[in-house]
Amino acid sequence: MILDITEKTEFDKILQSNELVVVDFWATWCGPCRMLGSVIDEYSNENPDTPLIKVNVDEAKELASDYDIQSLPTIMIFKNSEPIASKIGFISKSVFAKYIDDHR
Repeated sequence: MILDITEKTEFDKILQSNELVVVDFWATWCGPCRMLGSVIDEYSNENPDTPLIKVNVDEAKELASDYDIQSLPTIMIFKNSEPIASKIGFISKSVFAKYIDDHR
């Protein structure tokens, strides 16, 4: 399940309702972000129970600022509503899957 989020209240609600949430901070003009988007889509199709949120930093400036997003793409993992890990840049599907599994 991939959700596109732009509002902080909606973002916080999803974090509170799931133990583990993976967040992709991205932008349409970012080439590596678009490449990672394909990886995330494929992962989501194979792992529909893992909540994935896509946050377009140009549309959700408040969220990007709240989490001090400086580089794109940035993948953050939240556990029990708290950020526990962050990875910057494009990664392959196998690295993406391992990154999530390592933080379950």
